[in-house]
Amino acid sequence: MPALPSADDADHRSWLVCVATAHELRPLKRPFDLTRSDEEHVAPYFRGRGGRHRLFVLQTGIGPARARHAVTRILDRRSCRGVISVGLSGGLRSDLSSGTLVLGDRWALVEGDRLDAVRPIGPPADGRLKAAALRAAGRCGLTVHEGRLVTTDHVVGRPEDKHALAVRTDALAVDMESGAIAEAALSAGVAVVAVRAILDPLDEALNVTPESFLRADGSSSVWKTGLAVAARPMQLPLLWRVGRRSSRAMALLTRWLCRFWDEEQAVQRA
Repeated sequence: MPALPSADDADHRSWLVCVATAHELRPLKRPFDLTRSDEEHVAPYFRGRGGRHRLFVLQTGIGPARARHAVTRILDRRSCRGVISVGLSGGLRSDLSSGTLVLGDRWALVEGDRLDAVRPIGPPADGRLKAAALRAAGRCGLTVHEGRLVTTDHVVGRPEDKHALAVRTDALAVDMESGAIAEAALSAGVAVVAVRAILDPLDEALNVTPESFLRADGSSSVWKTGLAVAARPMQLPLLWRVGRRSSRAMALLTRWLCRFWDEEQAVQRA
């Protein structure tokens, strides 16, 4: 069985930051001085610093099952101050354009293609973390919308499906990990908050699925990318636009996260 981080590493000043893919991880490496841990784990695992705090950054992989499993294994062995889930999402409200930040204060999970089996995750996000997240956004000049996030086990990219999901769940955005991460953290008694950036707005189709270009652990696959492009060369401009848009969105999230640590300390002192 793979070795896990030692329980001796437990530190209540440390934080666990969760992303799904290598693309979402990449902009975090330099600001937080991330280095790959030499400990084997169920998912890629990095150490770094955020202000005065130690960071443990987990690349969970794609989908709720992998995310839940990865976070549960970490929290079974490590104490931490809180869990922060960051990444990209699809908009479920017409006023959320690409690049808009959304703060998940509640979560729901939907399983299956029919999108009608909604399971709420609770309790709501920790008030301290919410306050710090909002303060950090304000200091960065960013607007954040608060509300429910919904997690599915597949990409919801068609506008008609996003509209239907918005009606059923009253959620701001849809992703494939944040609800499962929240469920794992809450089950372990750890405070959690999720901040996501909108990639595809409500009425825009997303015709790119991560499984076509990425491995299940969220790492890039040149082989899969080559096959996908060879099969549909006309989608190259679309891939270029999605890539640029996602990079801009992750830059905003990184900027927010860099500010979060100071504001969390300020909330604690208030």
